[in-house]
Amino acid sequence: MTRFSITRRQALFLFVICTISSKLQTLPCLISEDVGSNLWLVLLFGGAIDAIFFALIIWANQLCPNMTFYELLCKIIGKFFAKIVMLVLIVYFLFTALMPYEAVRNVFANNLFDTLPWQSFSIFLIFAVGYLVFCGLKTIGRSAELYLVILVTCVTLLFLLGIFTANFENILPLFDAKIGKIANSYVDHSLWFGDYMIFFCLIGRIDTSKQALKFWDALIYLGLIVFYALGYVTFYCLYTNLAGSQTSLLSSISSFSLIELSIGRADWFLVLICQIASVLSLSSYTYCIADALNNIIGKKHYAICAIVAVAIIYVVDLFLFSHTGASINAYLHLTGVVALIVQTSLPVLYILCTGFYKSKAKRSNL
Repeated sequence: MTRFSITRRQALFLFVICTISSKLQTLPCLISEDVGSNLWLVLLFGGAIDAIFFALIIWANQLCPNMTFYELLCKIIGKFFAKIVMLVLIVYFLFTALMPYEAVRNVFANNLFDTLPWQSFSIFLIFAVGYLVFCGLKTIGRSAELYLVILVTCVTLLFLLGIFTANFENILPLFDAKIGKIANSYVDHSLWFGDYMIFFCLIGRIDTSKQALKFWDALIYLGLIVFYALGYVTFYCLYTNLAGSQTSLLSSISSFSLIELSIGRADWFLVLICQIASVLSLSSYTYCIADALNNIIGKKHYAICAIVAVAIIYVVDLFLFSHTGASINAYLHLTGVVALIVQTSLPVLYILCTGFYKSKAKRSNL
């Protein structure tokens, strides 16, 4: 179906927007609690690992460009085990989707509309996300194409507002953290990395008649990580030891800028626009859940899968953060190792399956 196809340009734009949501919201605040001024090193460490796996996925996708991950698994390991992998993806993307969901909650429920109950207010968010997911991958890709330039511009302006007021001496010394501590922090927060995982639901749906994924796409990701590292450094230089008490880099990095009007902080307009990244990334992860669920039940009831996906996200978030009072640190500590296992094992599985598939194809042609 055409509504489930996407161009390489749209796929990359969606990938970039997901990195904005995952890397520039709560993650720097959490990392700064572990490693202080070396939070940017954790970002570079995790970003380098992600770039390697992203390049491997691109290489494997070039071997089987027009076959979805599920179709490849069915051919190599069978439908039963392929559905187990889809179930793993559902669980992974469920917990990943809770991150942008909570990021929107921090901005709207805790800062802008703190008197409104989030359980009721979030229904509007769930409805918007559900509509995007129901419309299909093409709609989400076109939305990413529409908003990317606006989002990058707003992020850049927020960074500049912070750079002009930051004291960069606060980041010194630059390399005083042990590699083990940086690695441990990366593992604990690995759920915020692995943005390339969305390609397991995009591969096979990218229109290769125009252009397929290229190896320099991984270099684009590395360039983004370096750019985000500048924001991490600026963020810490502004708040130093108080960086861990903030809720979001994007909503905090410009708070010391001299843009004050009678109506309040003018930079909040930039912060609000940046929340589009959270909505689109949440829609992407929800689509991944619906697509994997649709594969499990036989690709016949995508609309029902979309409804179930948004309902699960709403209920799980309500249970985890509203009823049990679970902290984000405890949440990430419990999911960090599991997320890292999934982020490393699935690319390896994909590479092995593409290798077996090409080997079988060569033997059949002999």
